[in-house]
Amino acid sequence: HFGDSTIAADGIPSVVRRRLQARFGERGPGFVPVRVDTRWVFRPQLVRESVGDWSHWNLTQGGAPSRRYGLAGMPAGIESEGGLTLGFKTQDLEFASHHYFSLAVQAQPGGGTLRWGPVGGEMQVFSTDQDRVKDEDLFLHFPEGAGAIRIEALGDGPVGIYGISFERAQPGVTWETLGVAGSSIGSMRRQNESHLKRAVASRSPSLIVYQTGGNALGYDSFLLGDGQLYQQSYLTILSRLRAGAPDADCLVVGPLDQGVRQRGQVISRSEIPRMIAVQRAAAQEAGCAFWDARAVMGGEGGFARWMDHEPTLTWTDLMHLSQAGSALLGERMADAVLHAFSAWESASPIEVIEDKP
Repeated sequence: HFGDSTIAADGIPSVVRRRLQARFGERGPGFVPVRVDTRWVFRPQLVRESVGDWSHWNLTQGGAPSRRYGLAGMPAGIESEGGLTLGFKTQDLEFASHHYFSLAVQAQPGGGTLRWGPVGGEMQVFSTDQDRVKDEDLFLHFPEGAGAIRIEALGDGPVGIYGISFERAQPGVTWETLGVAGSSIGSMRRQNESHLKRAVASRSPSLIVYQTGGNALGYDSFLLGDGQLYQQSYLTILSRLRAGAPDADCLVVGPLDQGVRQRGQVISRSEIPRMIAVQRAAAQEAGCAFWDARAVMGGEGGFARWMDHEPTLTWTDLMHLSQAGSALLGERMADAVLHAFSAWESASPIEVIEDKP
């Protein structure tokens, strides 16, 4: 689930994840960045501890080496000795057990050595020194399960890490939060195209969800003419995402309603319907479904009504949803996804073949 600040704090995705995992099984939390600035990305229950002089970049601000930002849009790197510990805490404040881990790293000429493994357990060693810059995926499997994972850079050269995935050895789904606050199609263009394709392919997704637009209401490409320039740029990003998993389904989520104050009253921003129309057209051309989040908020005047709700469902910045608002929208999105699946299931019955004696 790619997107901007609407999803970067995992509010909406966490609800969709919970609902789908209750229906299809809990495969785990999936892919996450290893070192972040929590002003841009936040994942509840994920504990990140670091030692050493780690750097990190994000899609919104740019600056990542080789224009490679990883699947989550926030890579990390270090040139000296350092370490990271990551794990998901349960309600009992214990580290949740997972069985499969994959670590996405950047190899490069002169790259340093890293080792990784379960805290207190045997570590796997890998050299990122390669003849050219390229992406590598490392894997660990623990049949009995493991909790927190430790990653160490040995200090013999630069080490770059895109992220790590946590999965369980059981049937089910992951719904992976890949949002960065401030993200837009402009920031997505910073991604090295072949790198992004490989990053998406590495997760073998069944569904790609893309949700940006609120940060682009002032783009010249959107405001000029009929918005065709923005529509084509949006279509380009959808095509790049889908290139890594051409058989995956695709869902575009339209912008939330946003407000503006006029004569002491909060009214909806006039640009939102135009953005919805442009994104809907791009989604249709790309072969993606479109979900109108503003319509779920009640359409015109939705933000004001959600703001006046008790408890309030929005922030006072006239752009973002509160925790309660995010949870409500997440429930409605889960309803839509599950309804679509049920419709597909009814139209595509699975033949059950019984074993013959």
